[in-house]
Amino acid sequence: MLGKLLSVGAGVAGGIVNAGIGAGMNNEIDKRAEDNQQWYDQRYNEDFTQRADAQNMLNRSKEQMQLMNQRSRATSAVTGGSTESQALAKQQSTNLLASTTNNIVTSAEKQKNSIEQQYIGQKNAISDKRLNIMEQQMQNVSNTAGAIMGATEKPGTSITIG
Repeated sequence: MLGKLLSVGAGVAGGIVNAGIGAGMNNEIDKRAEDNQQWYDQRYNEDFTQRADAQNMLNRSKEQMQLMNQRSRATSAVTGGSTESQALAKQQSTNLLASTTNNIVTSAEKQKNSIEQQYIGQKNAISDKRLNIMEQQMQNVSNTAGAIMGATEKPGTSITIG
């Protein structure tokens, strides 16, 4: 009978230890989920025009626009160009700026899609880990209950307390 009590006690103690380990694992997973959310919020909502590649594109476009406008003014001064030629040069500058802006927006959308895919992948991995822990905890409870039932249901034996 003492052996049965020890068996039941060991089963209960094992269940308590497993629950503590599961809680610690859940805390770690909660931390990972929070870190993933913070990373996503920061990266997804960042100002893509402030990125180095976007700034470089804008600076190159600005330099090209200034060069085009200088050439247009110089040509007009030498040849007595018309206002139409200056308007055409300004239109070309505007088109260059629009093209550059479009390229930055396209790049930003690709970056956002990549960030979102990474976030979703991490979120799914975290969910899978949570499910695995819950399954393991359920299995541990089942095993503990089975051990207790096995110890108390053997024919001709009984456990009495008190």
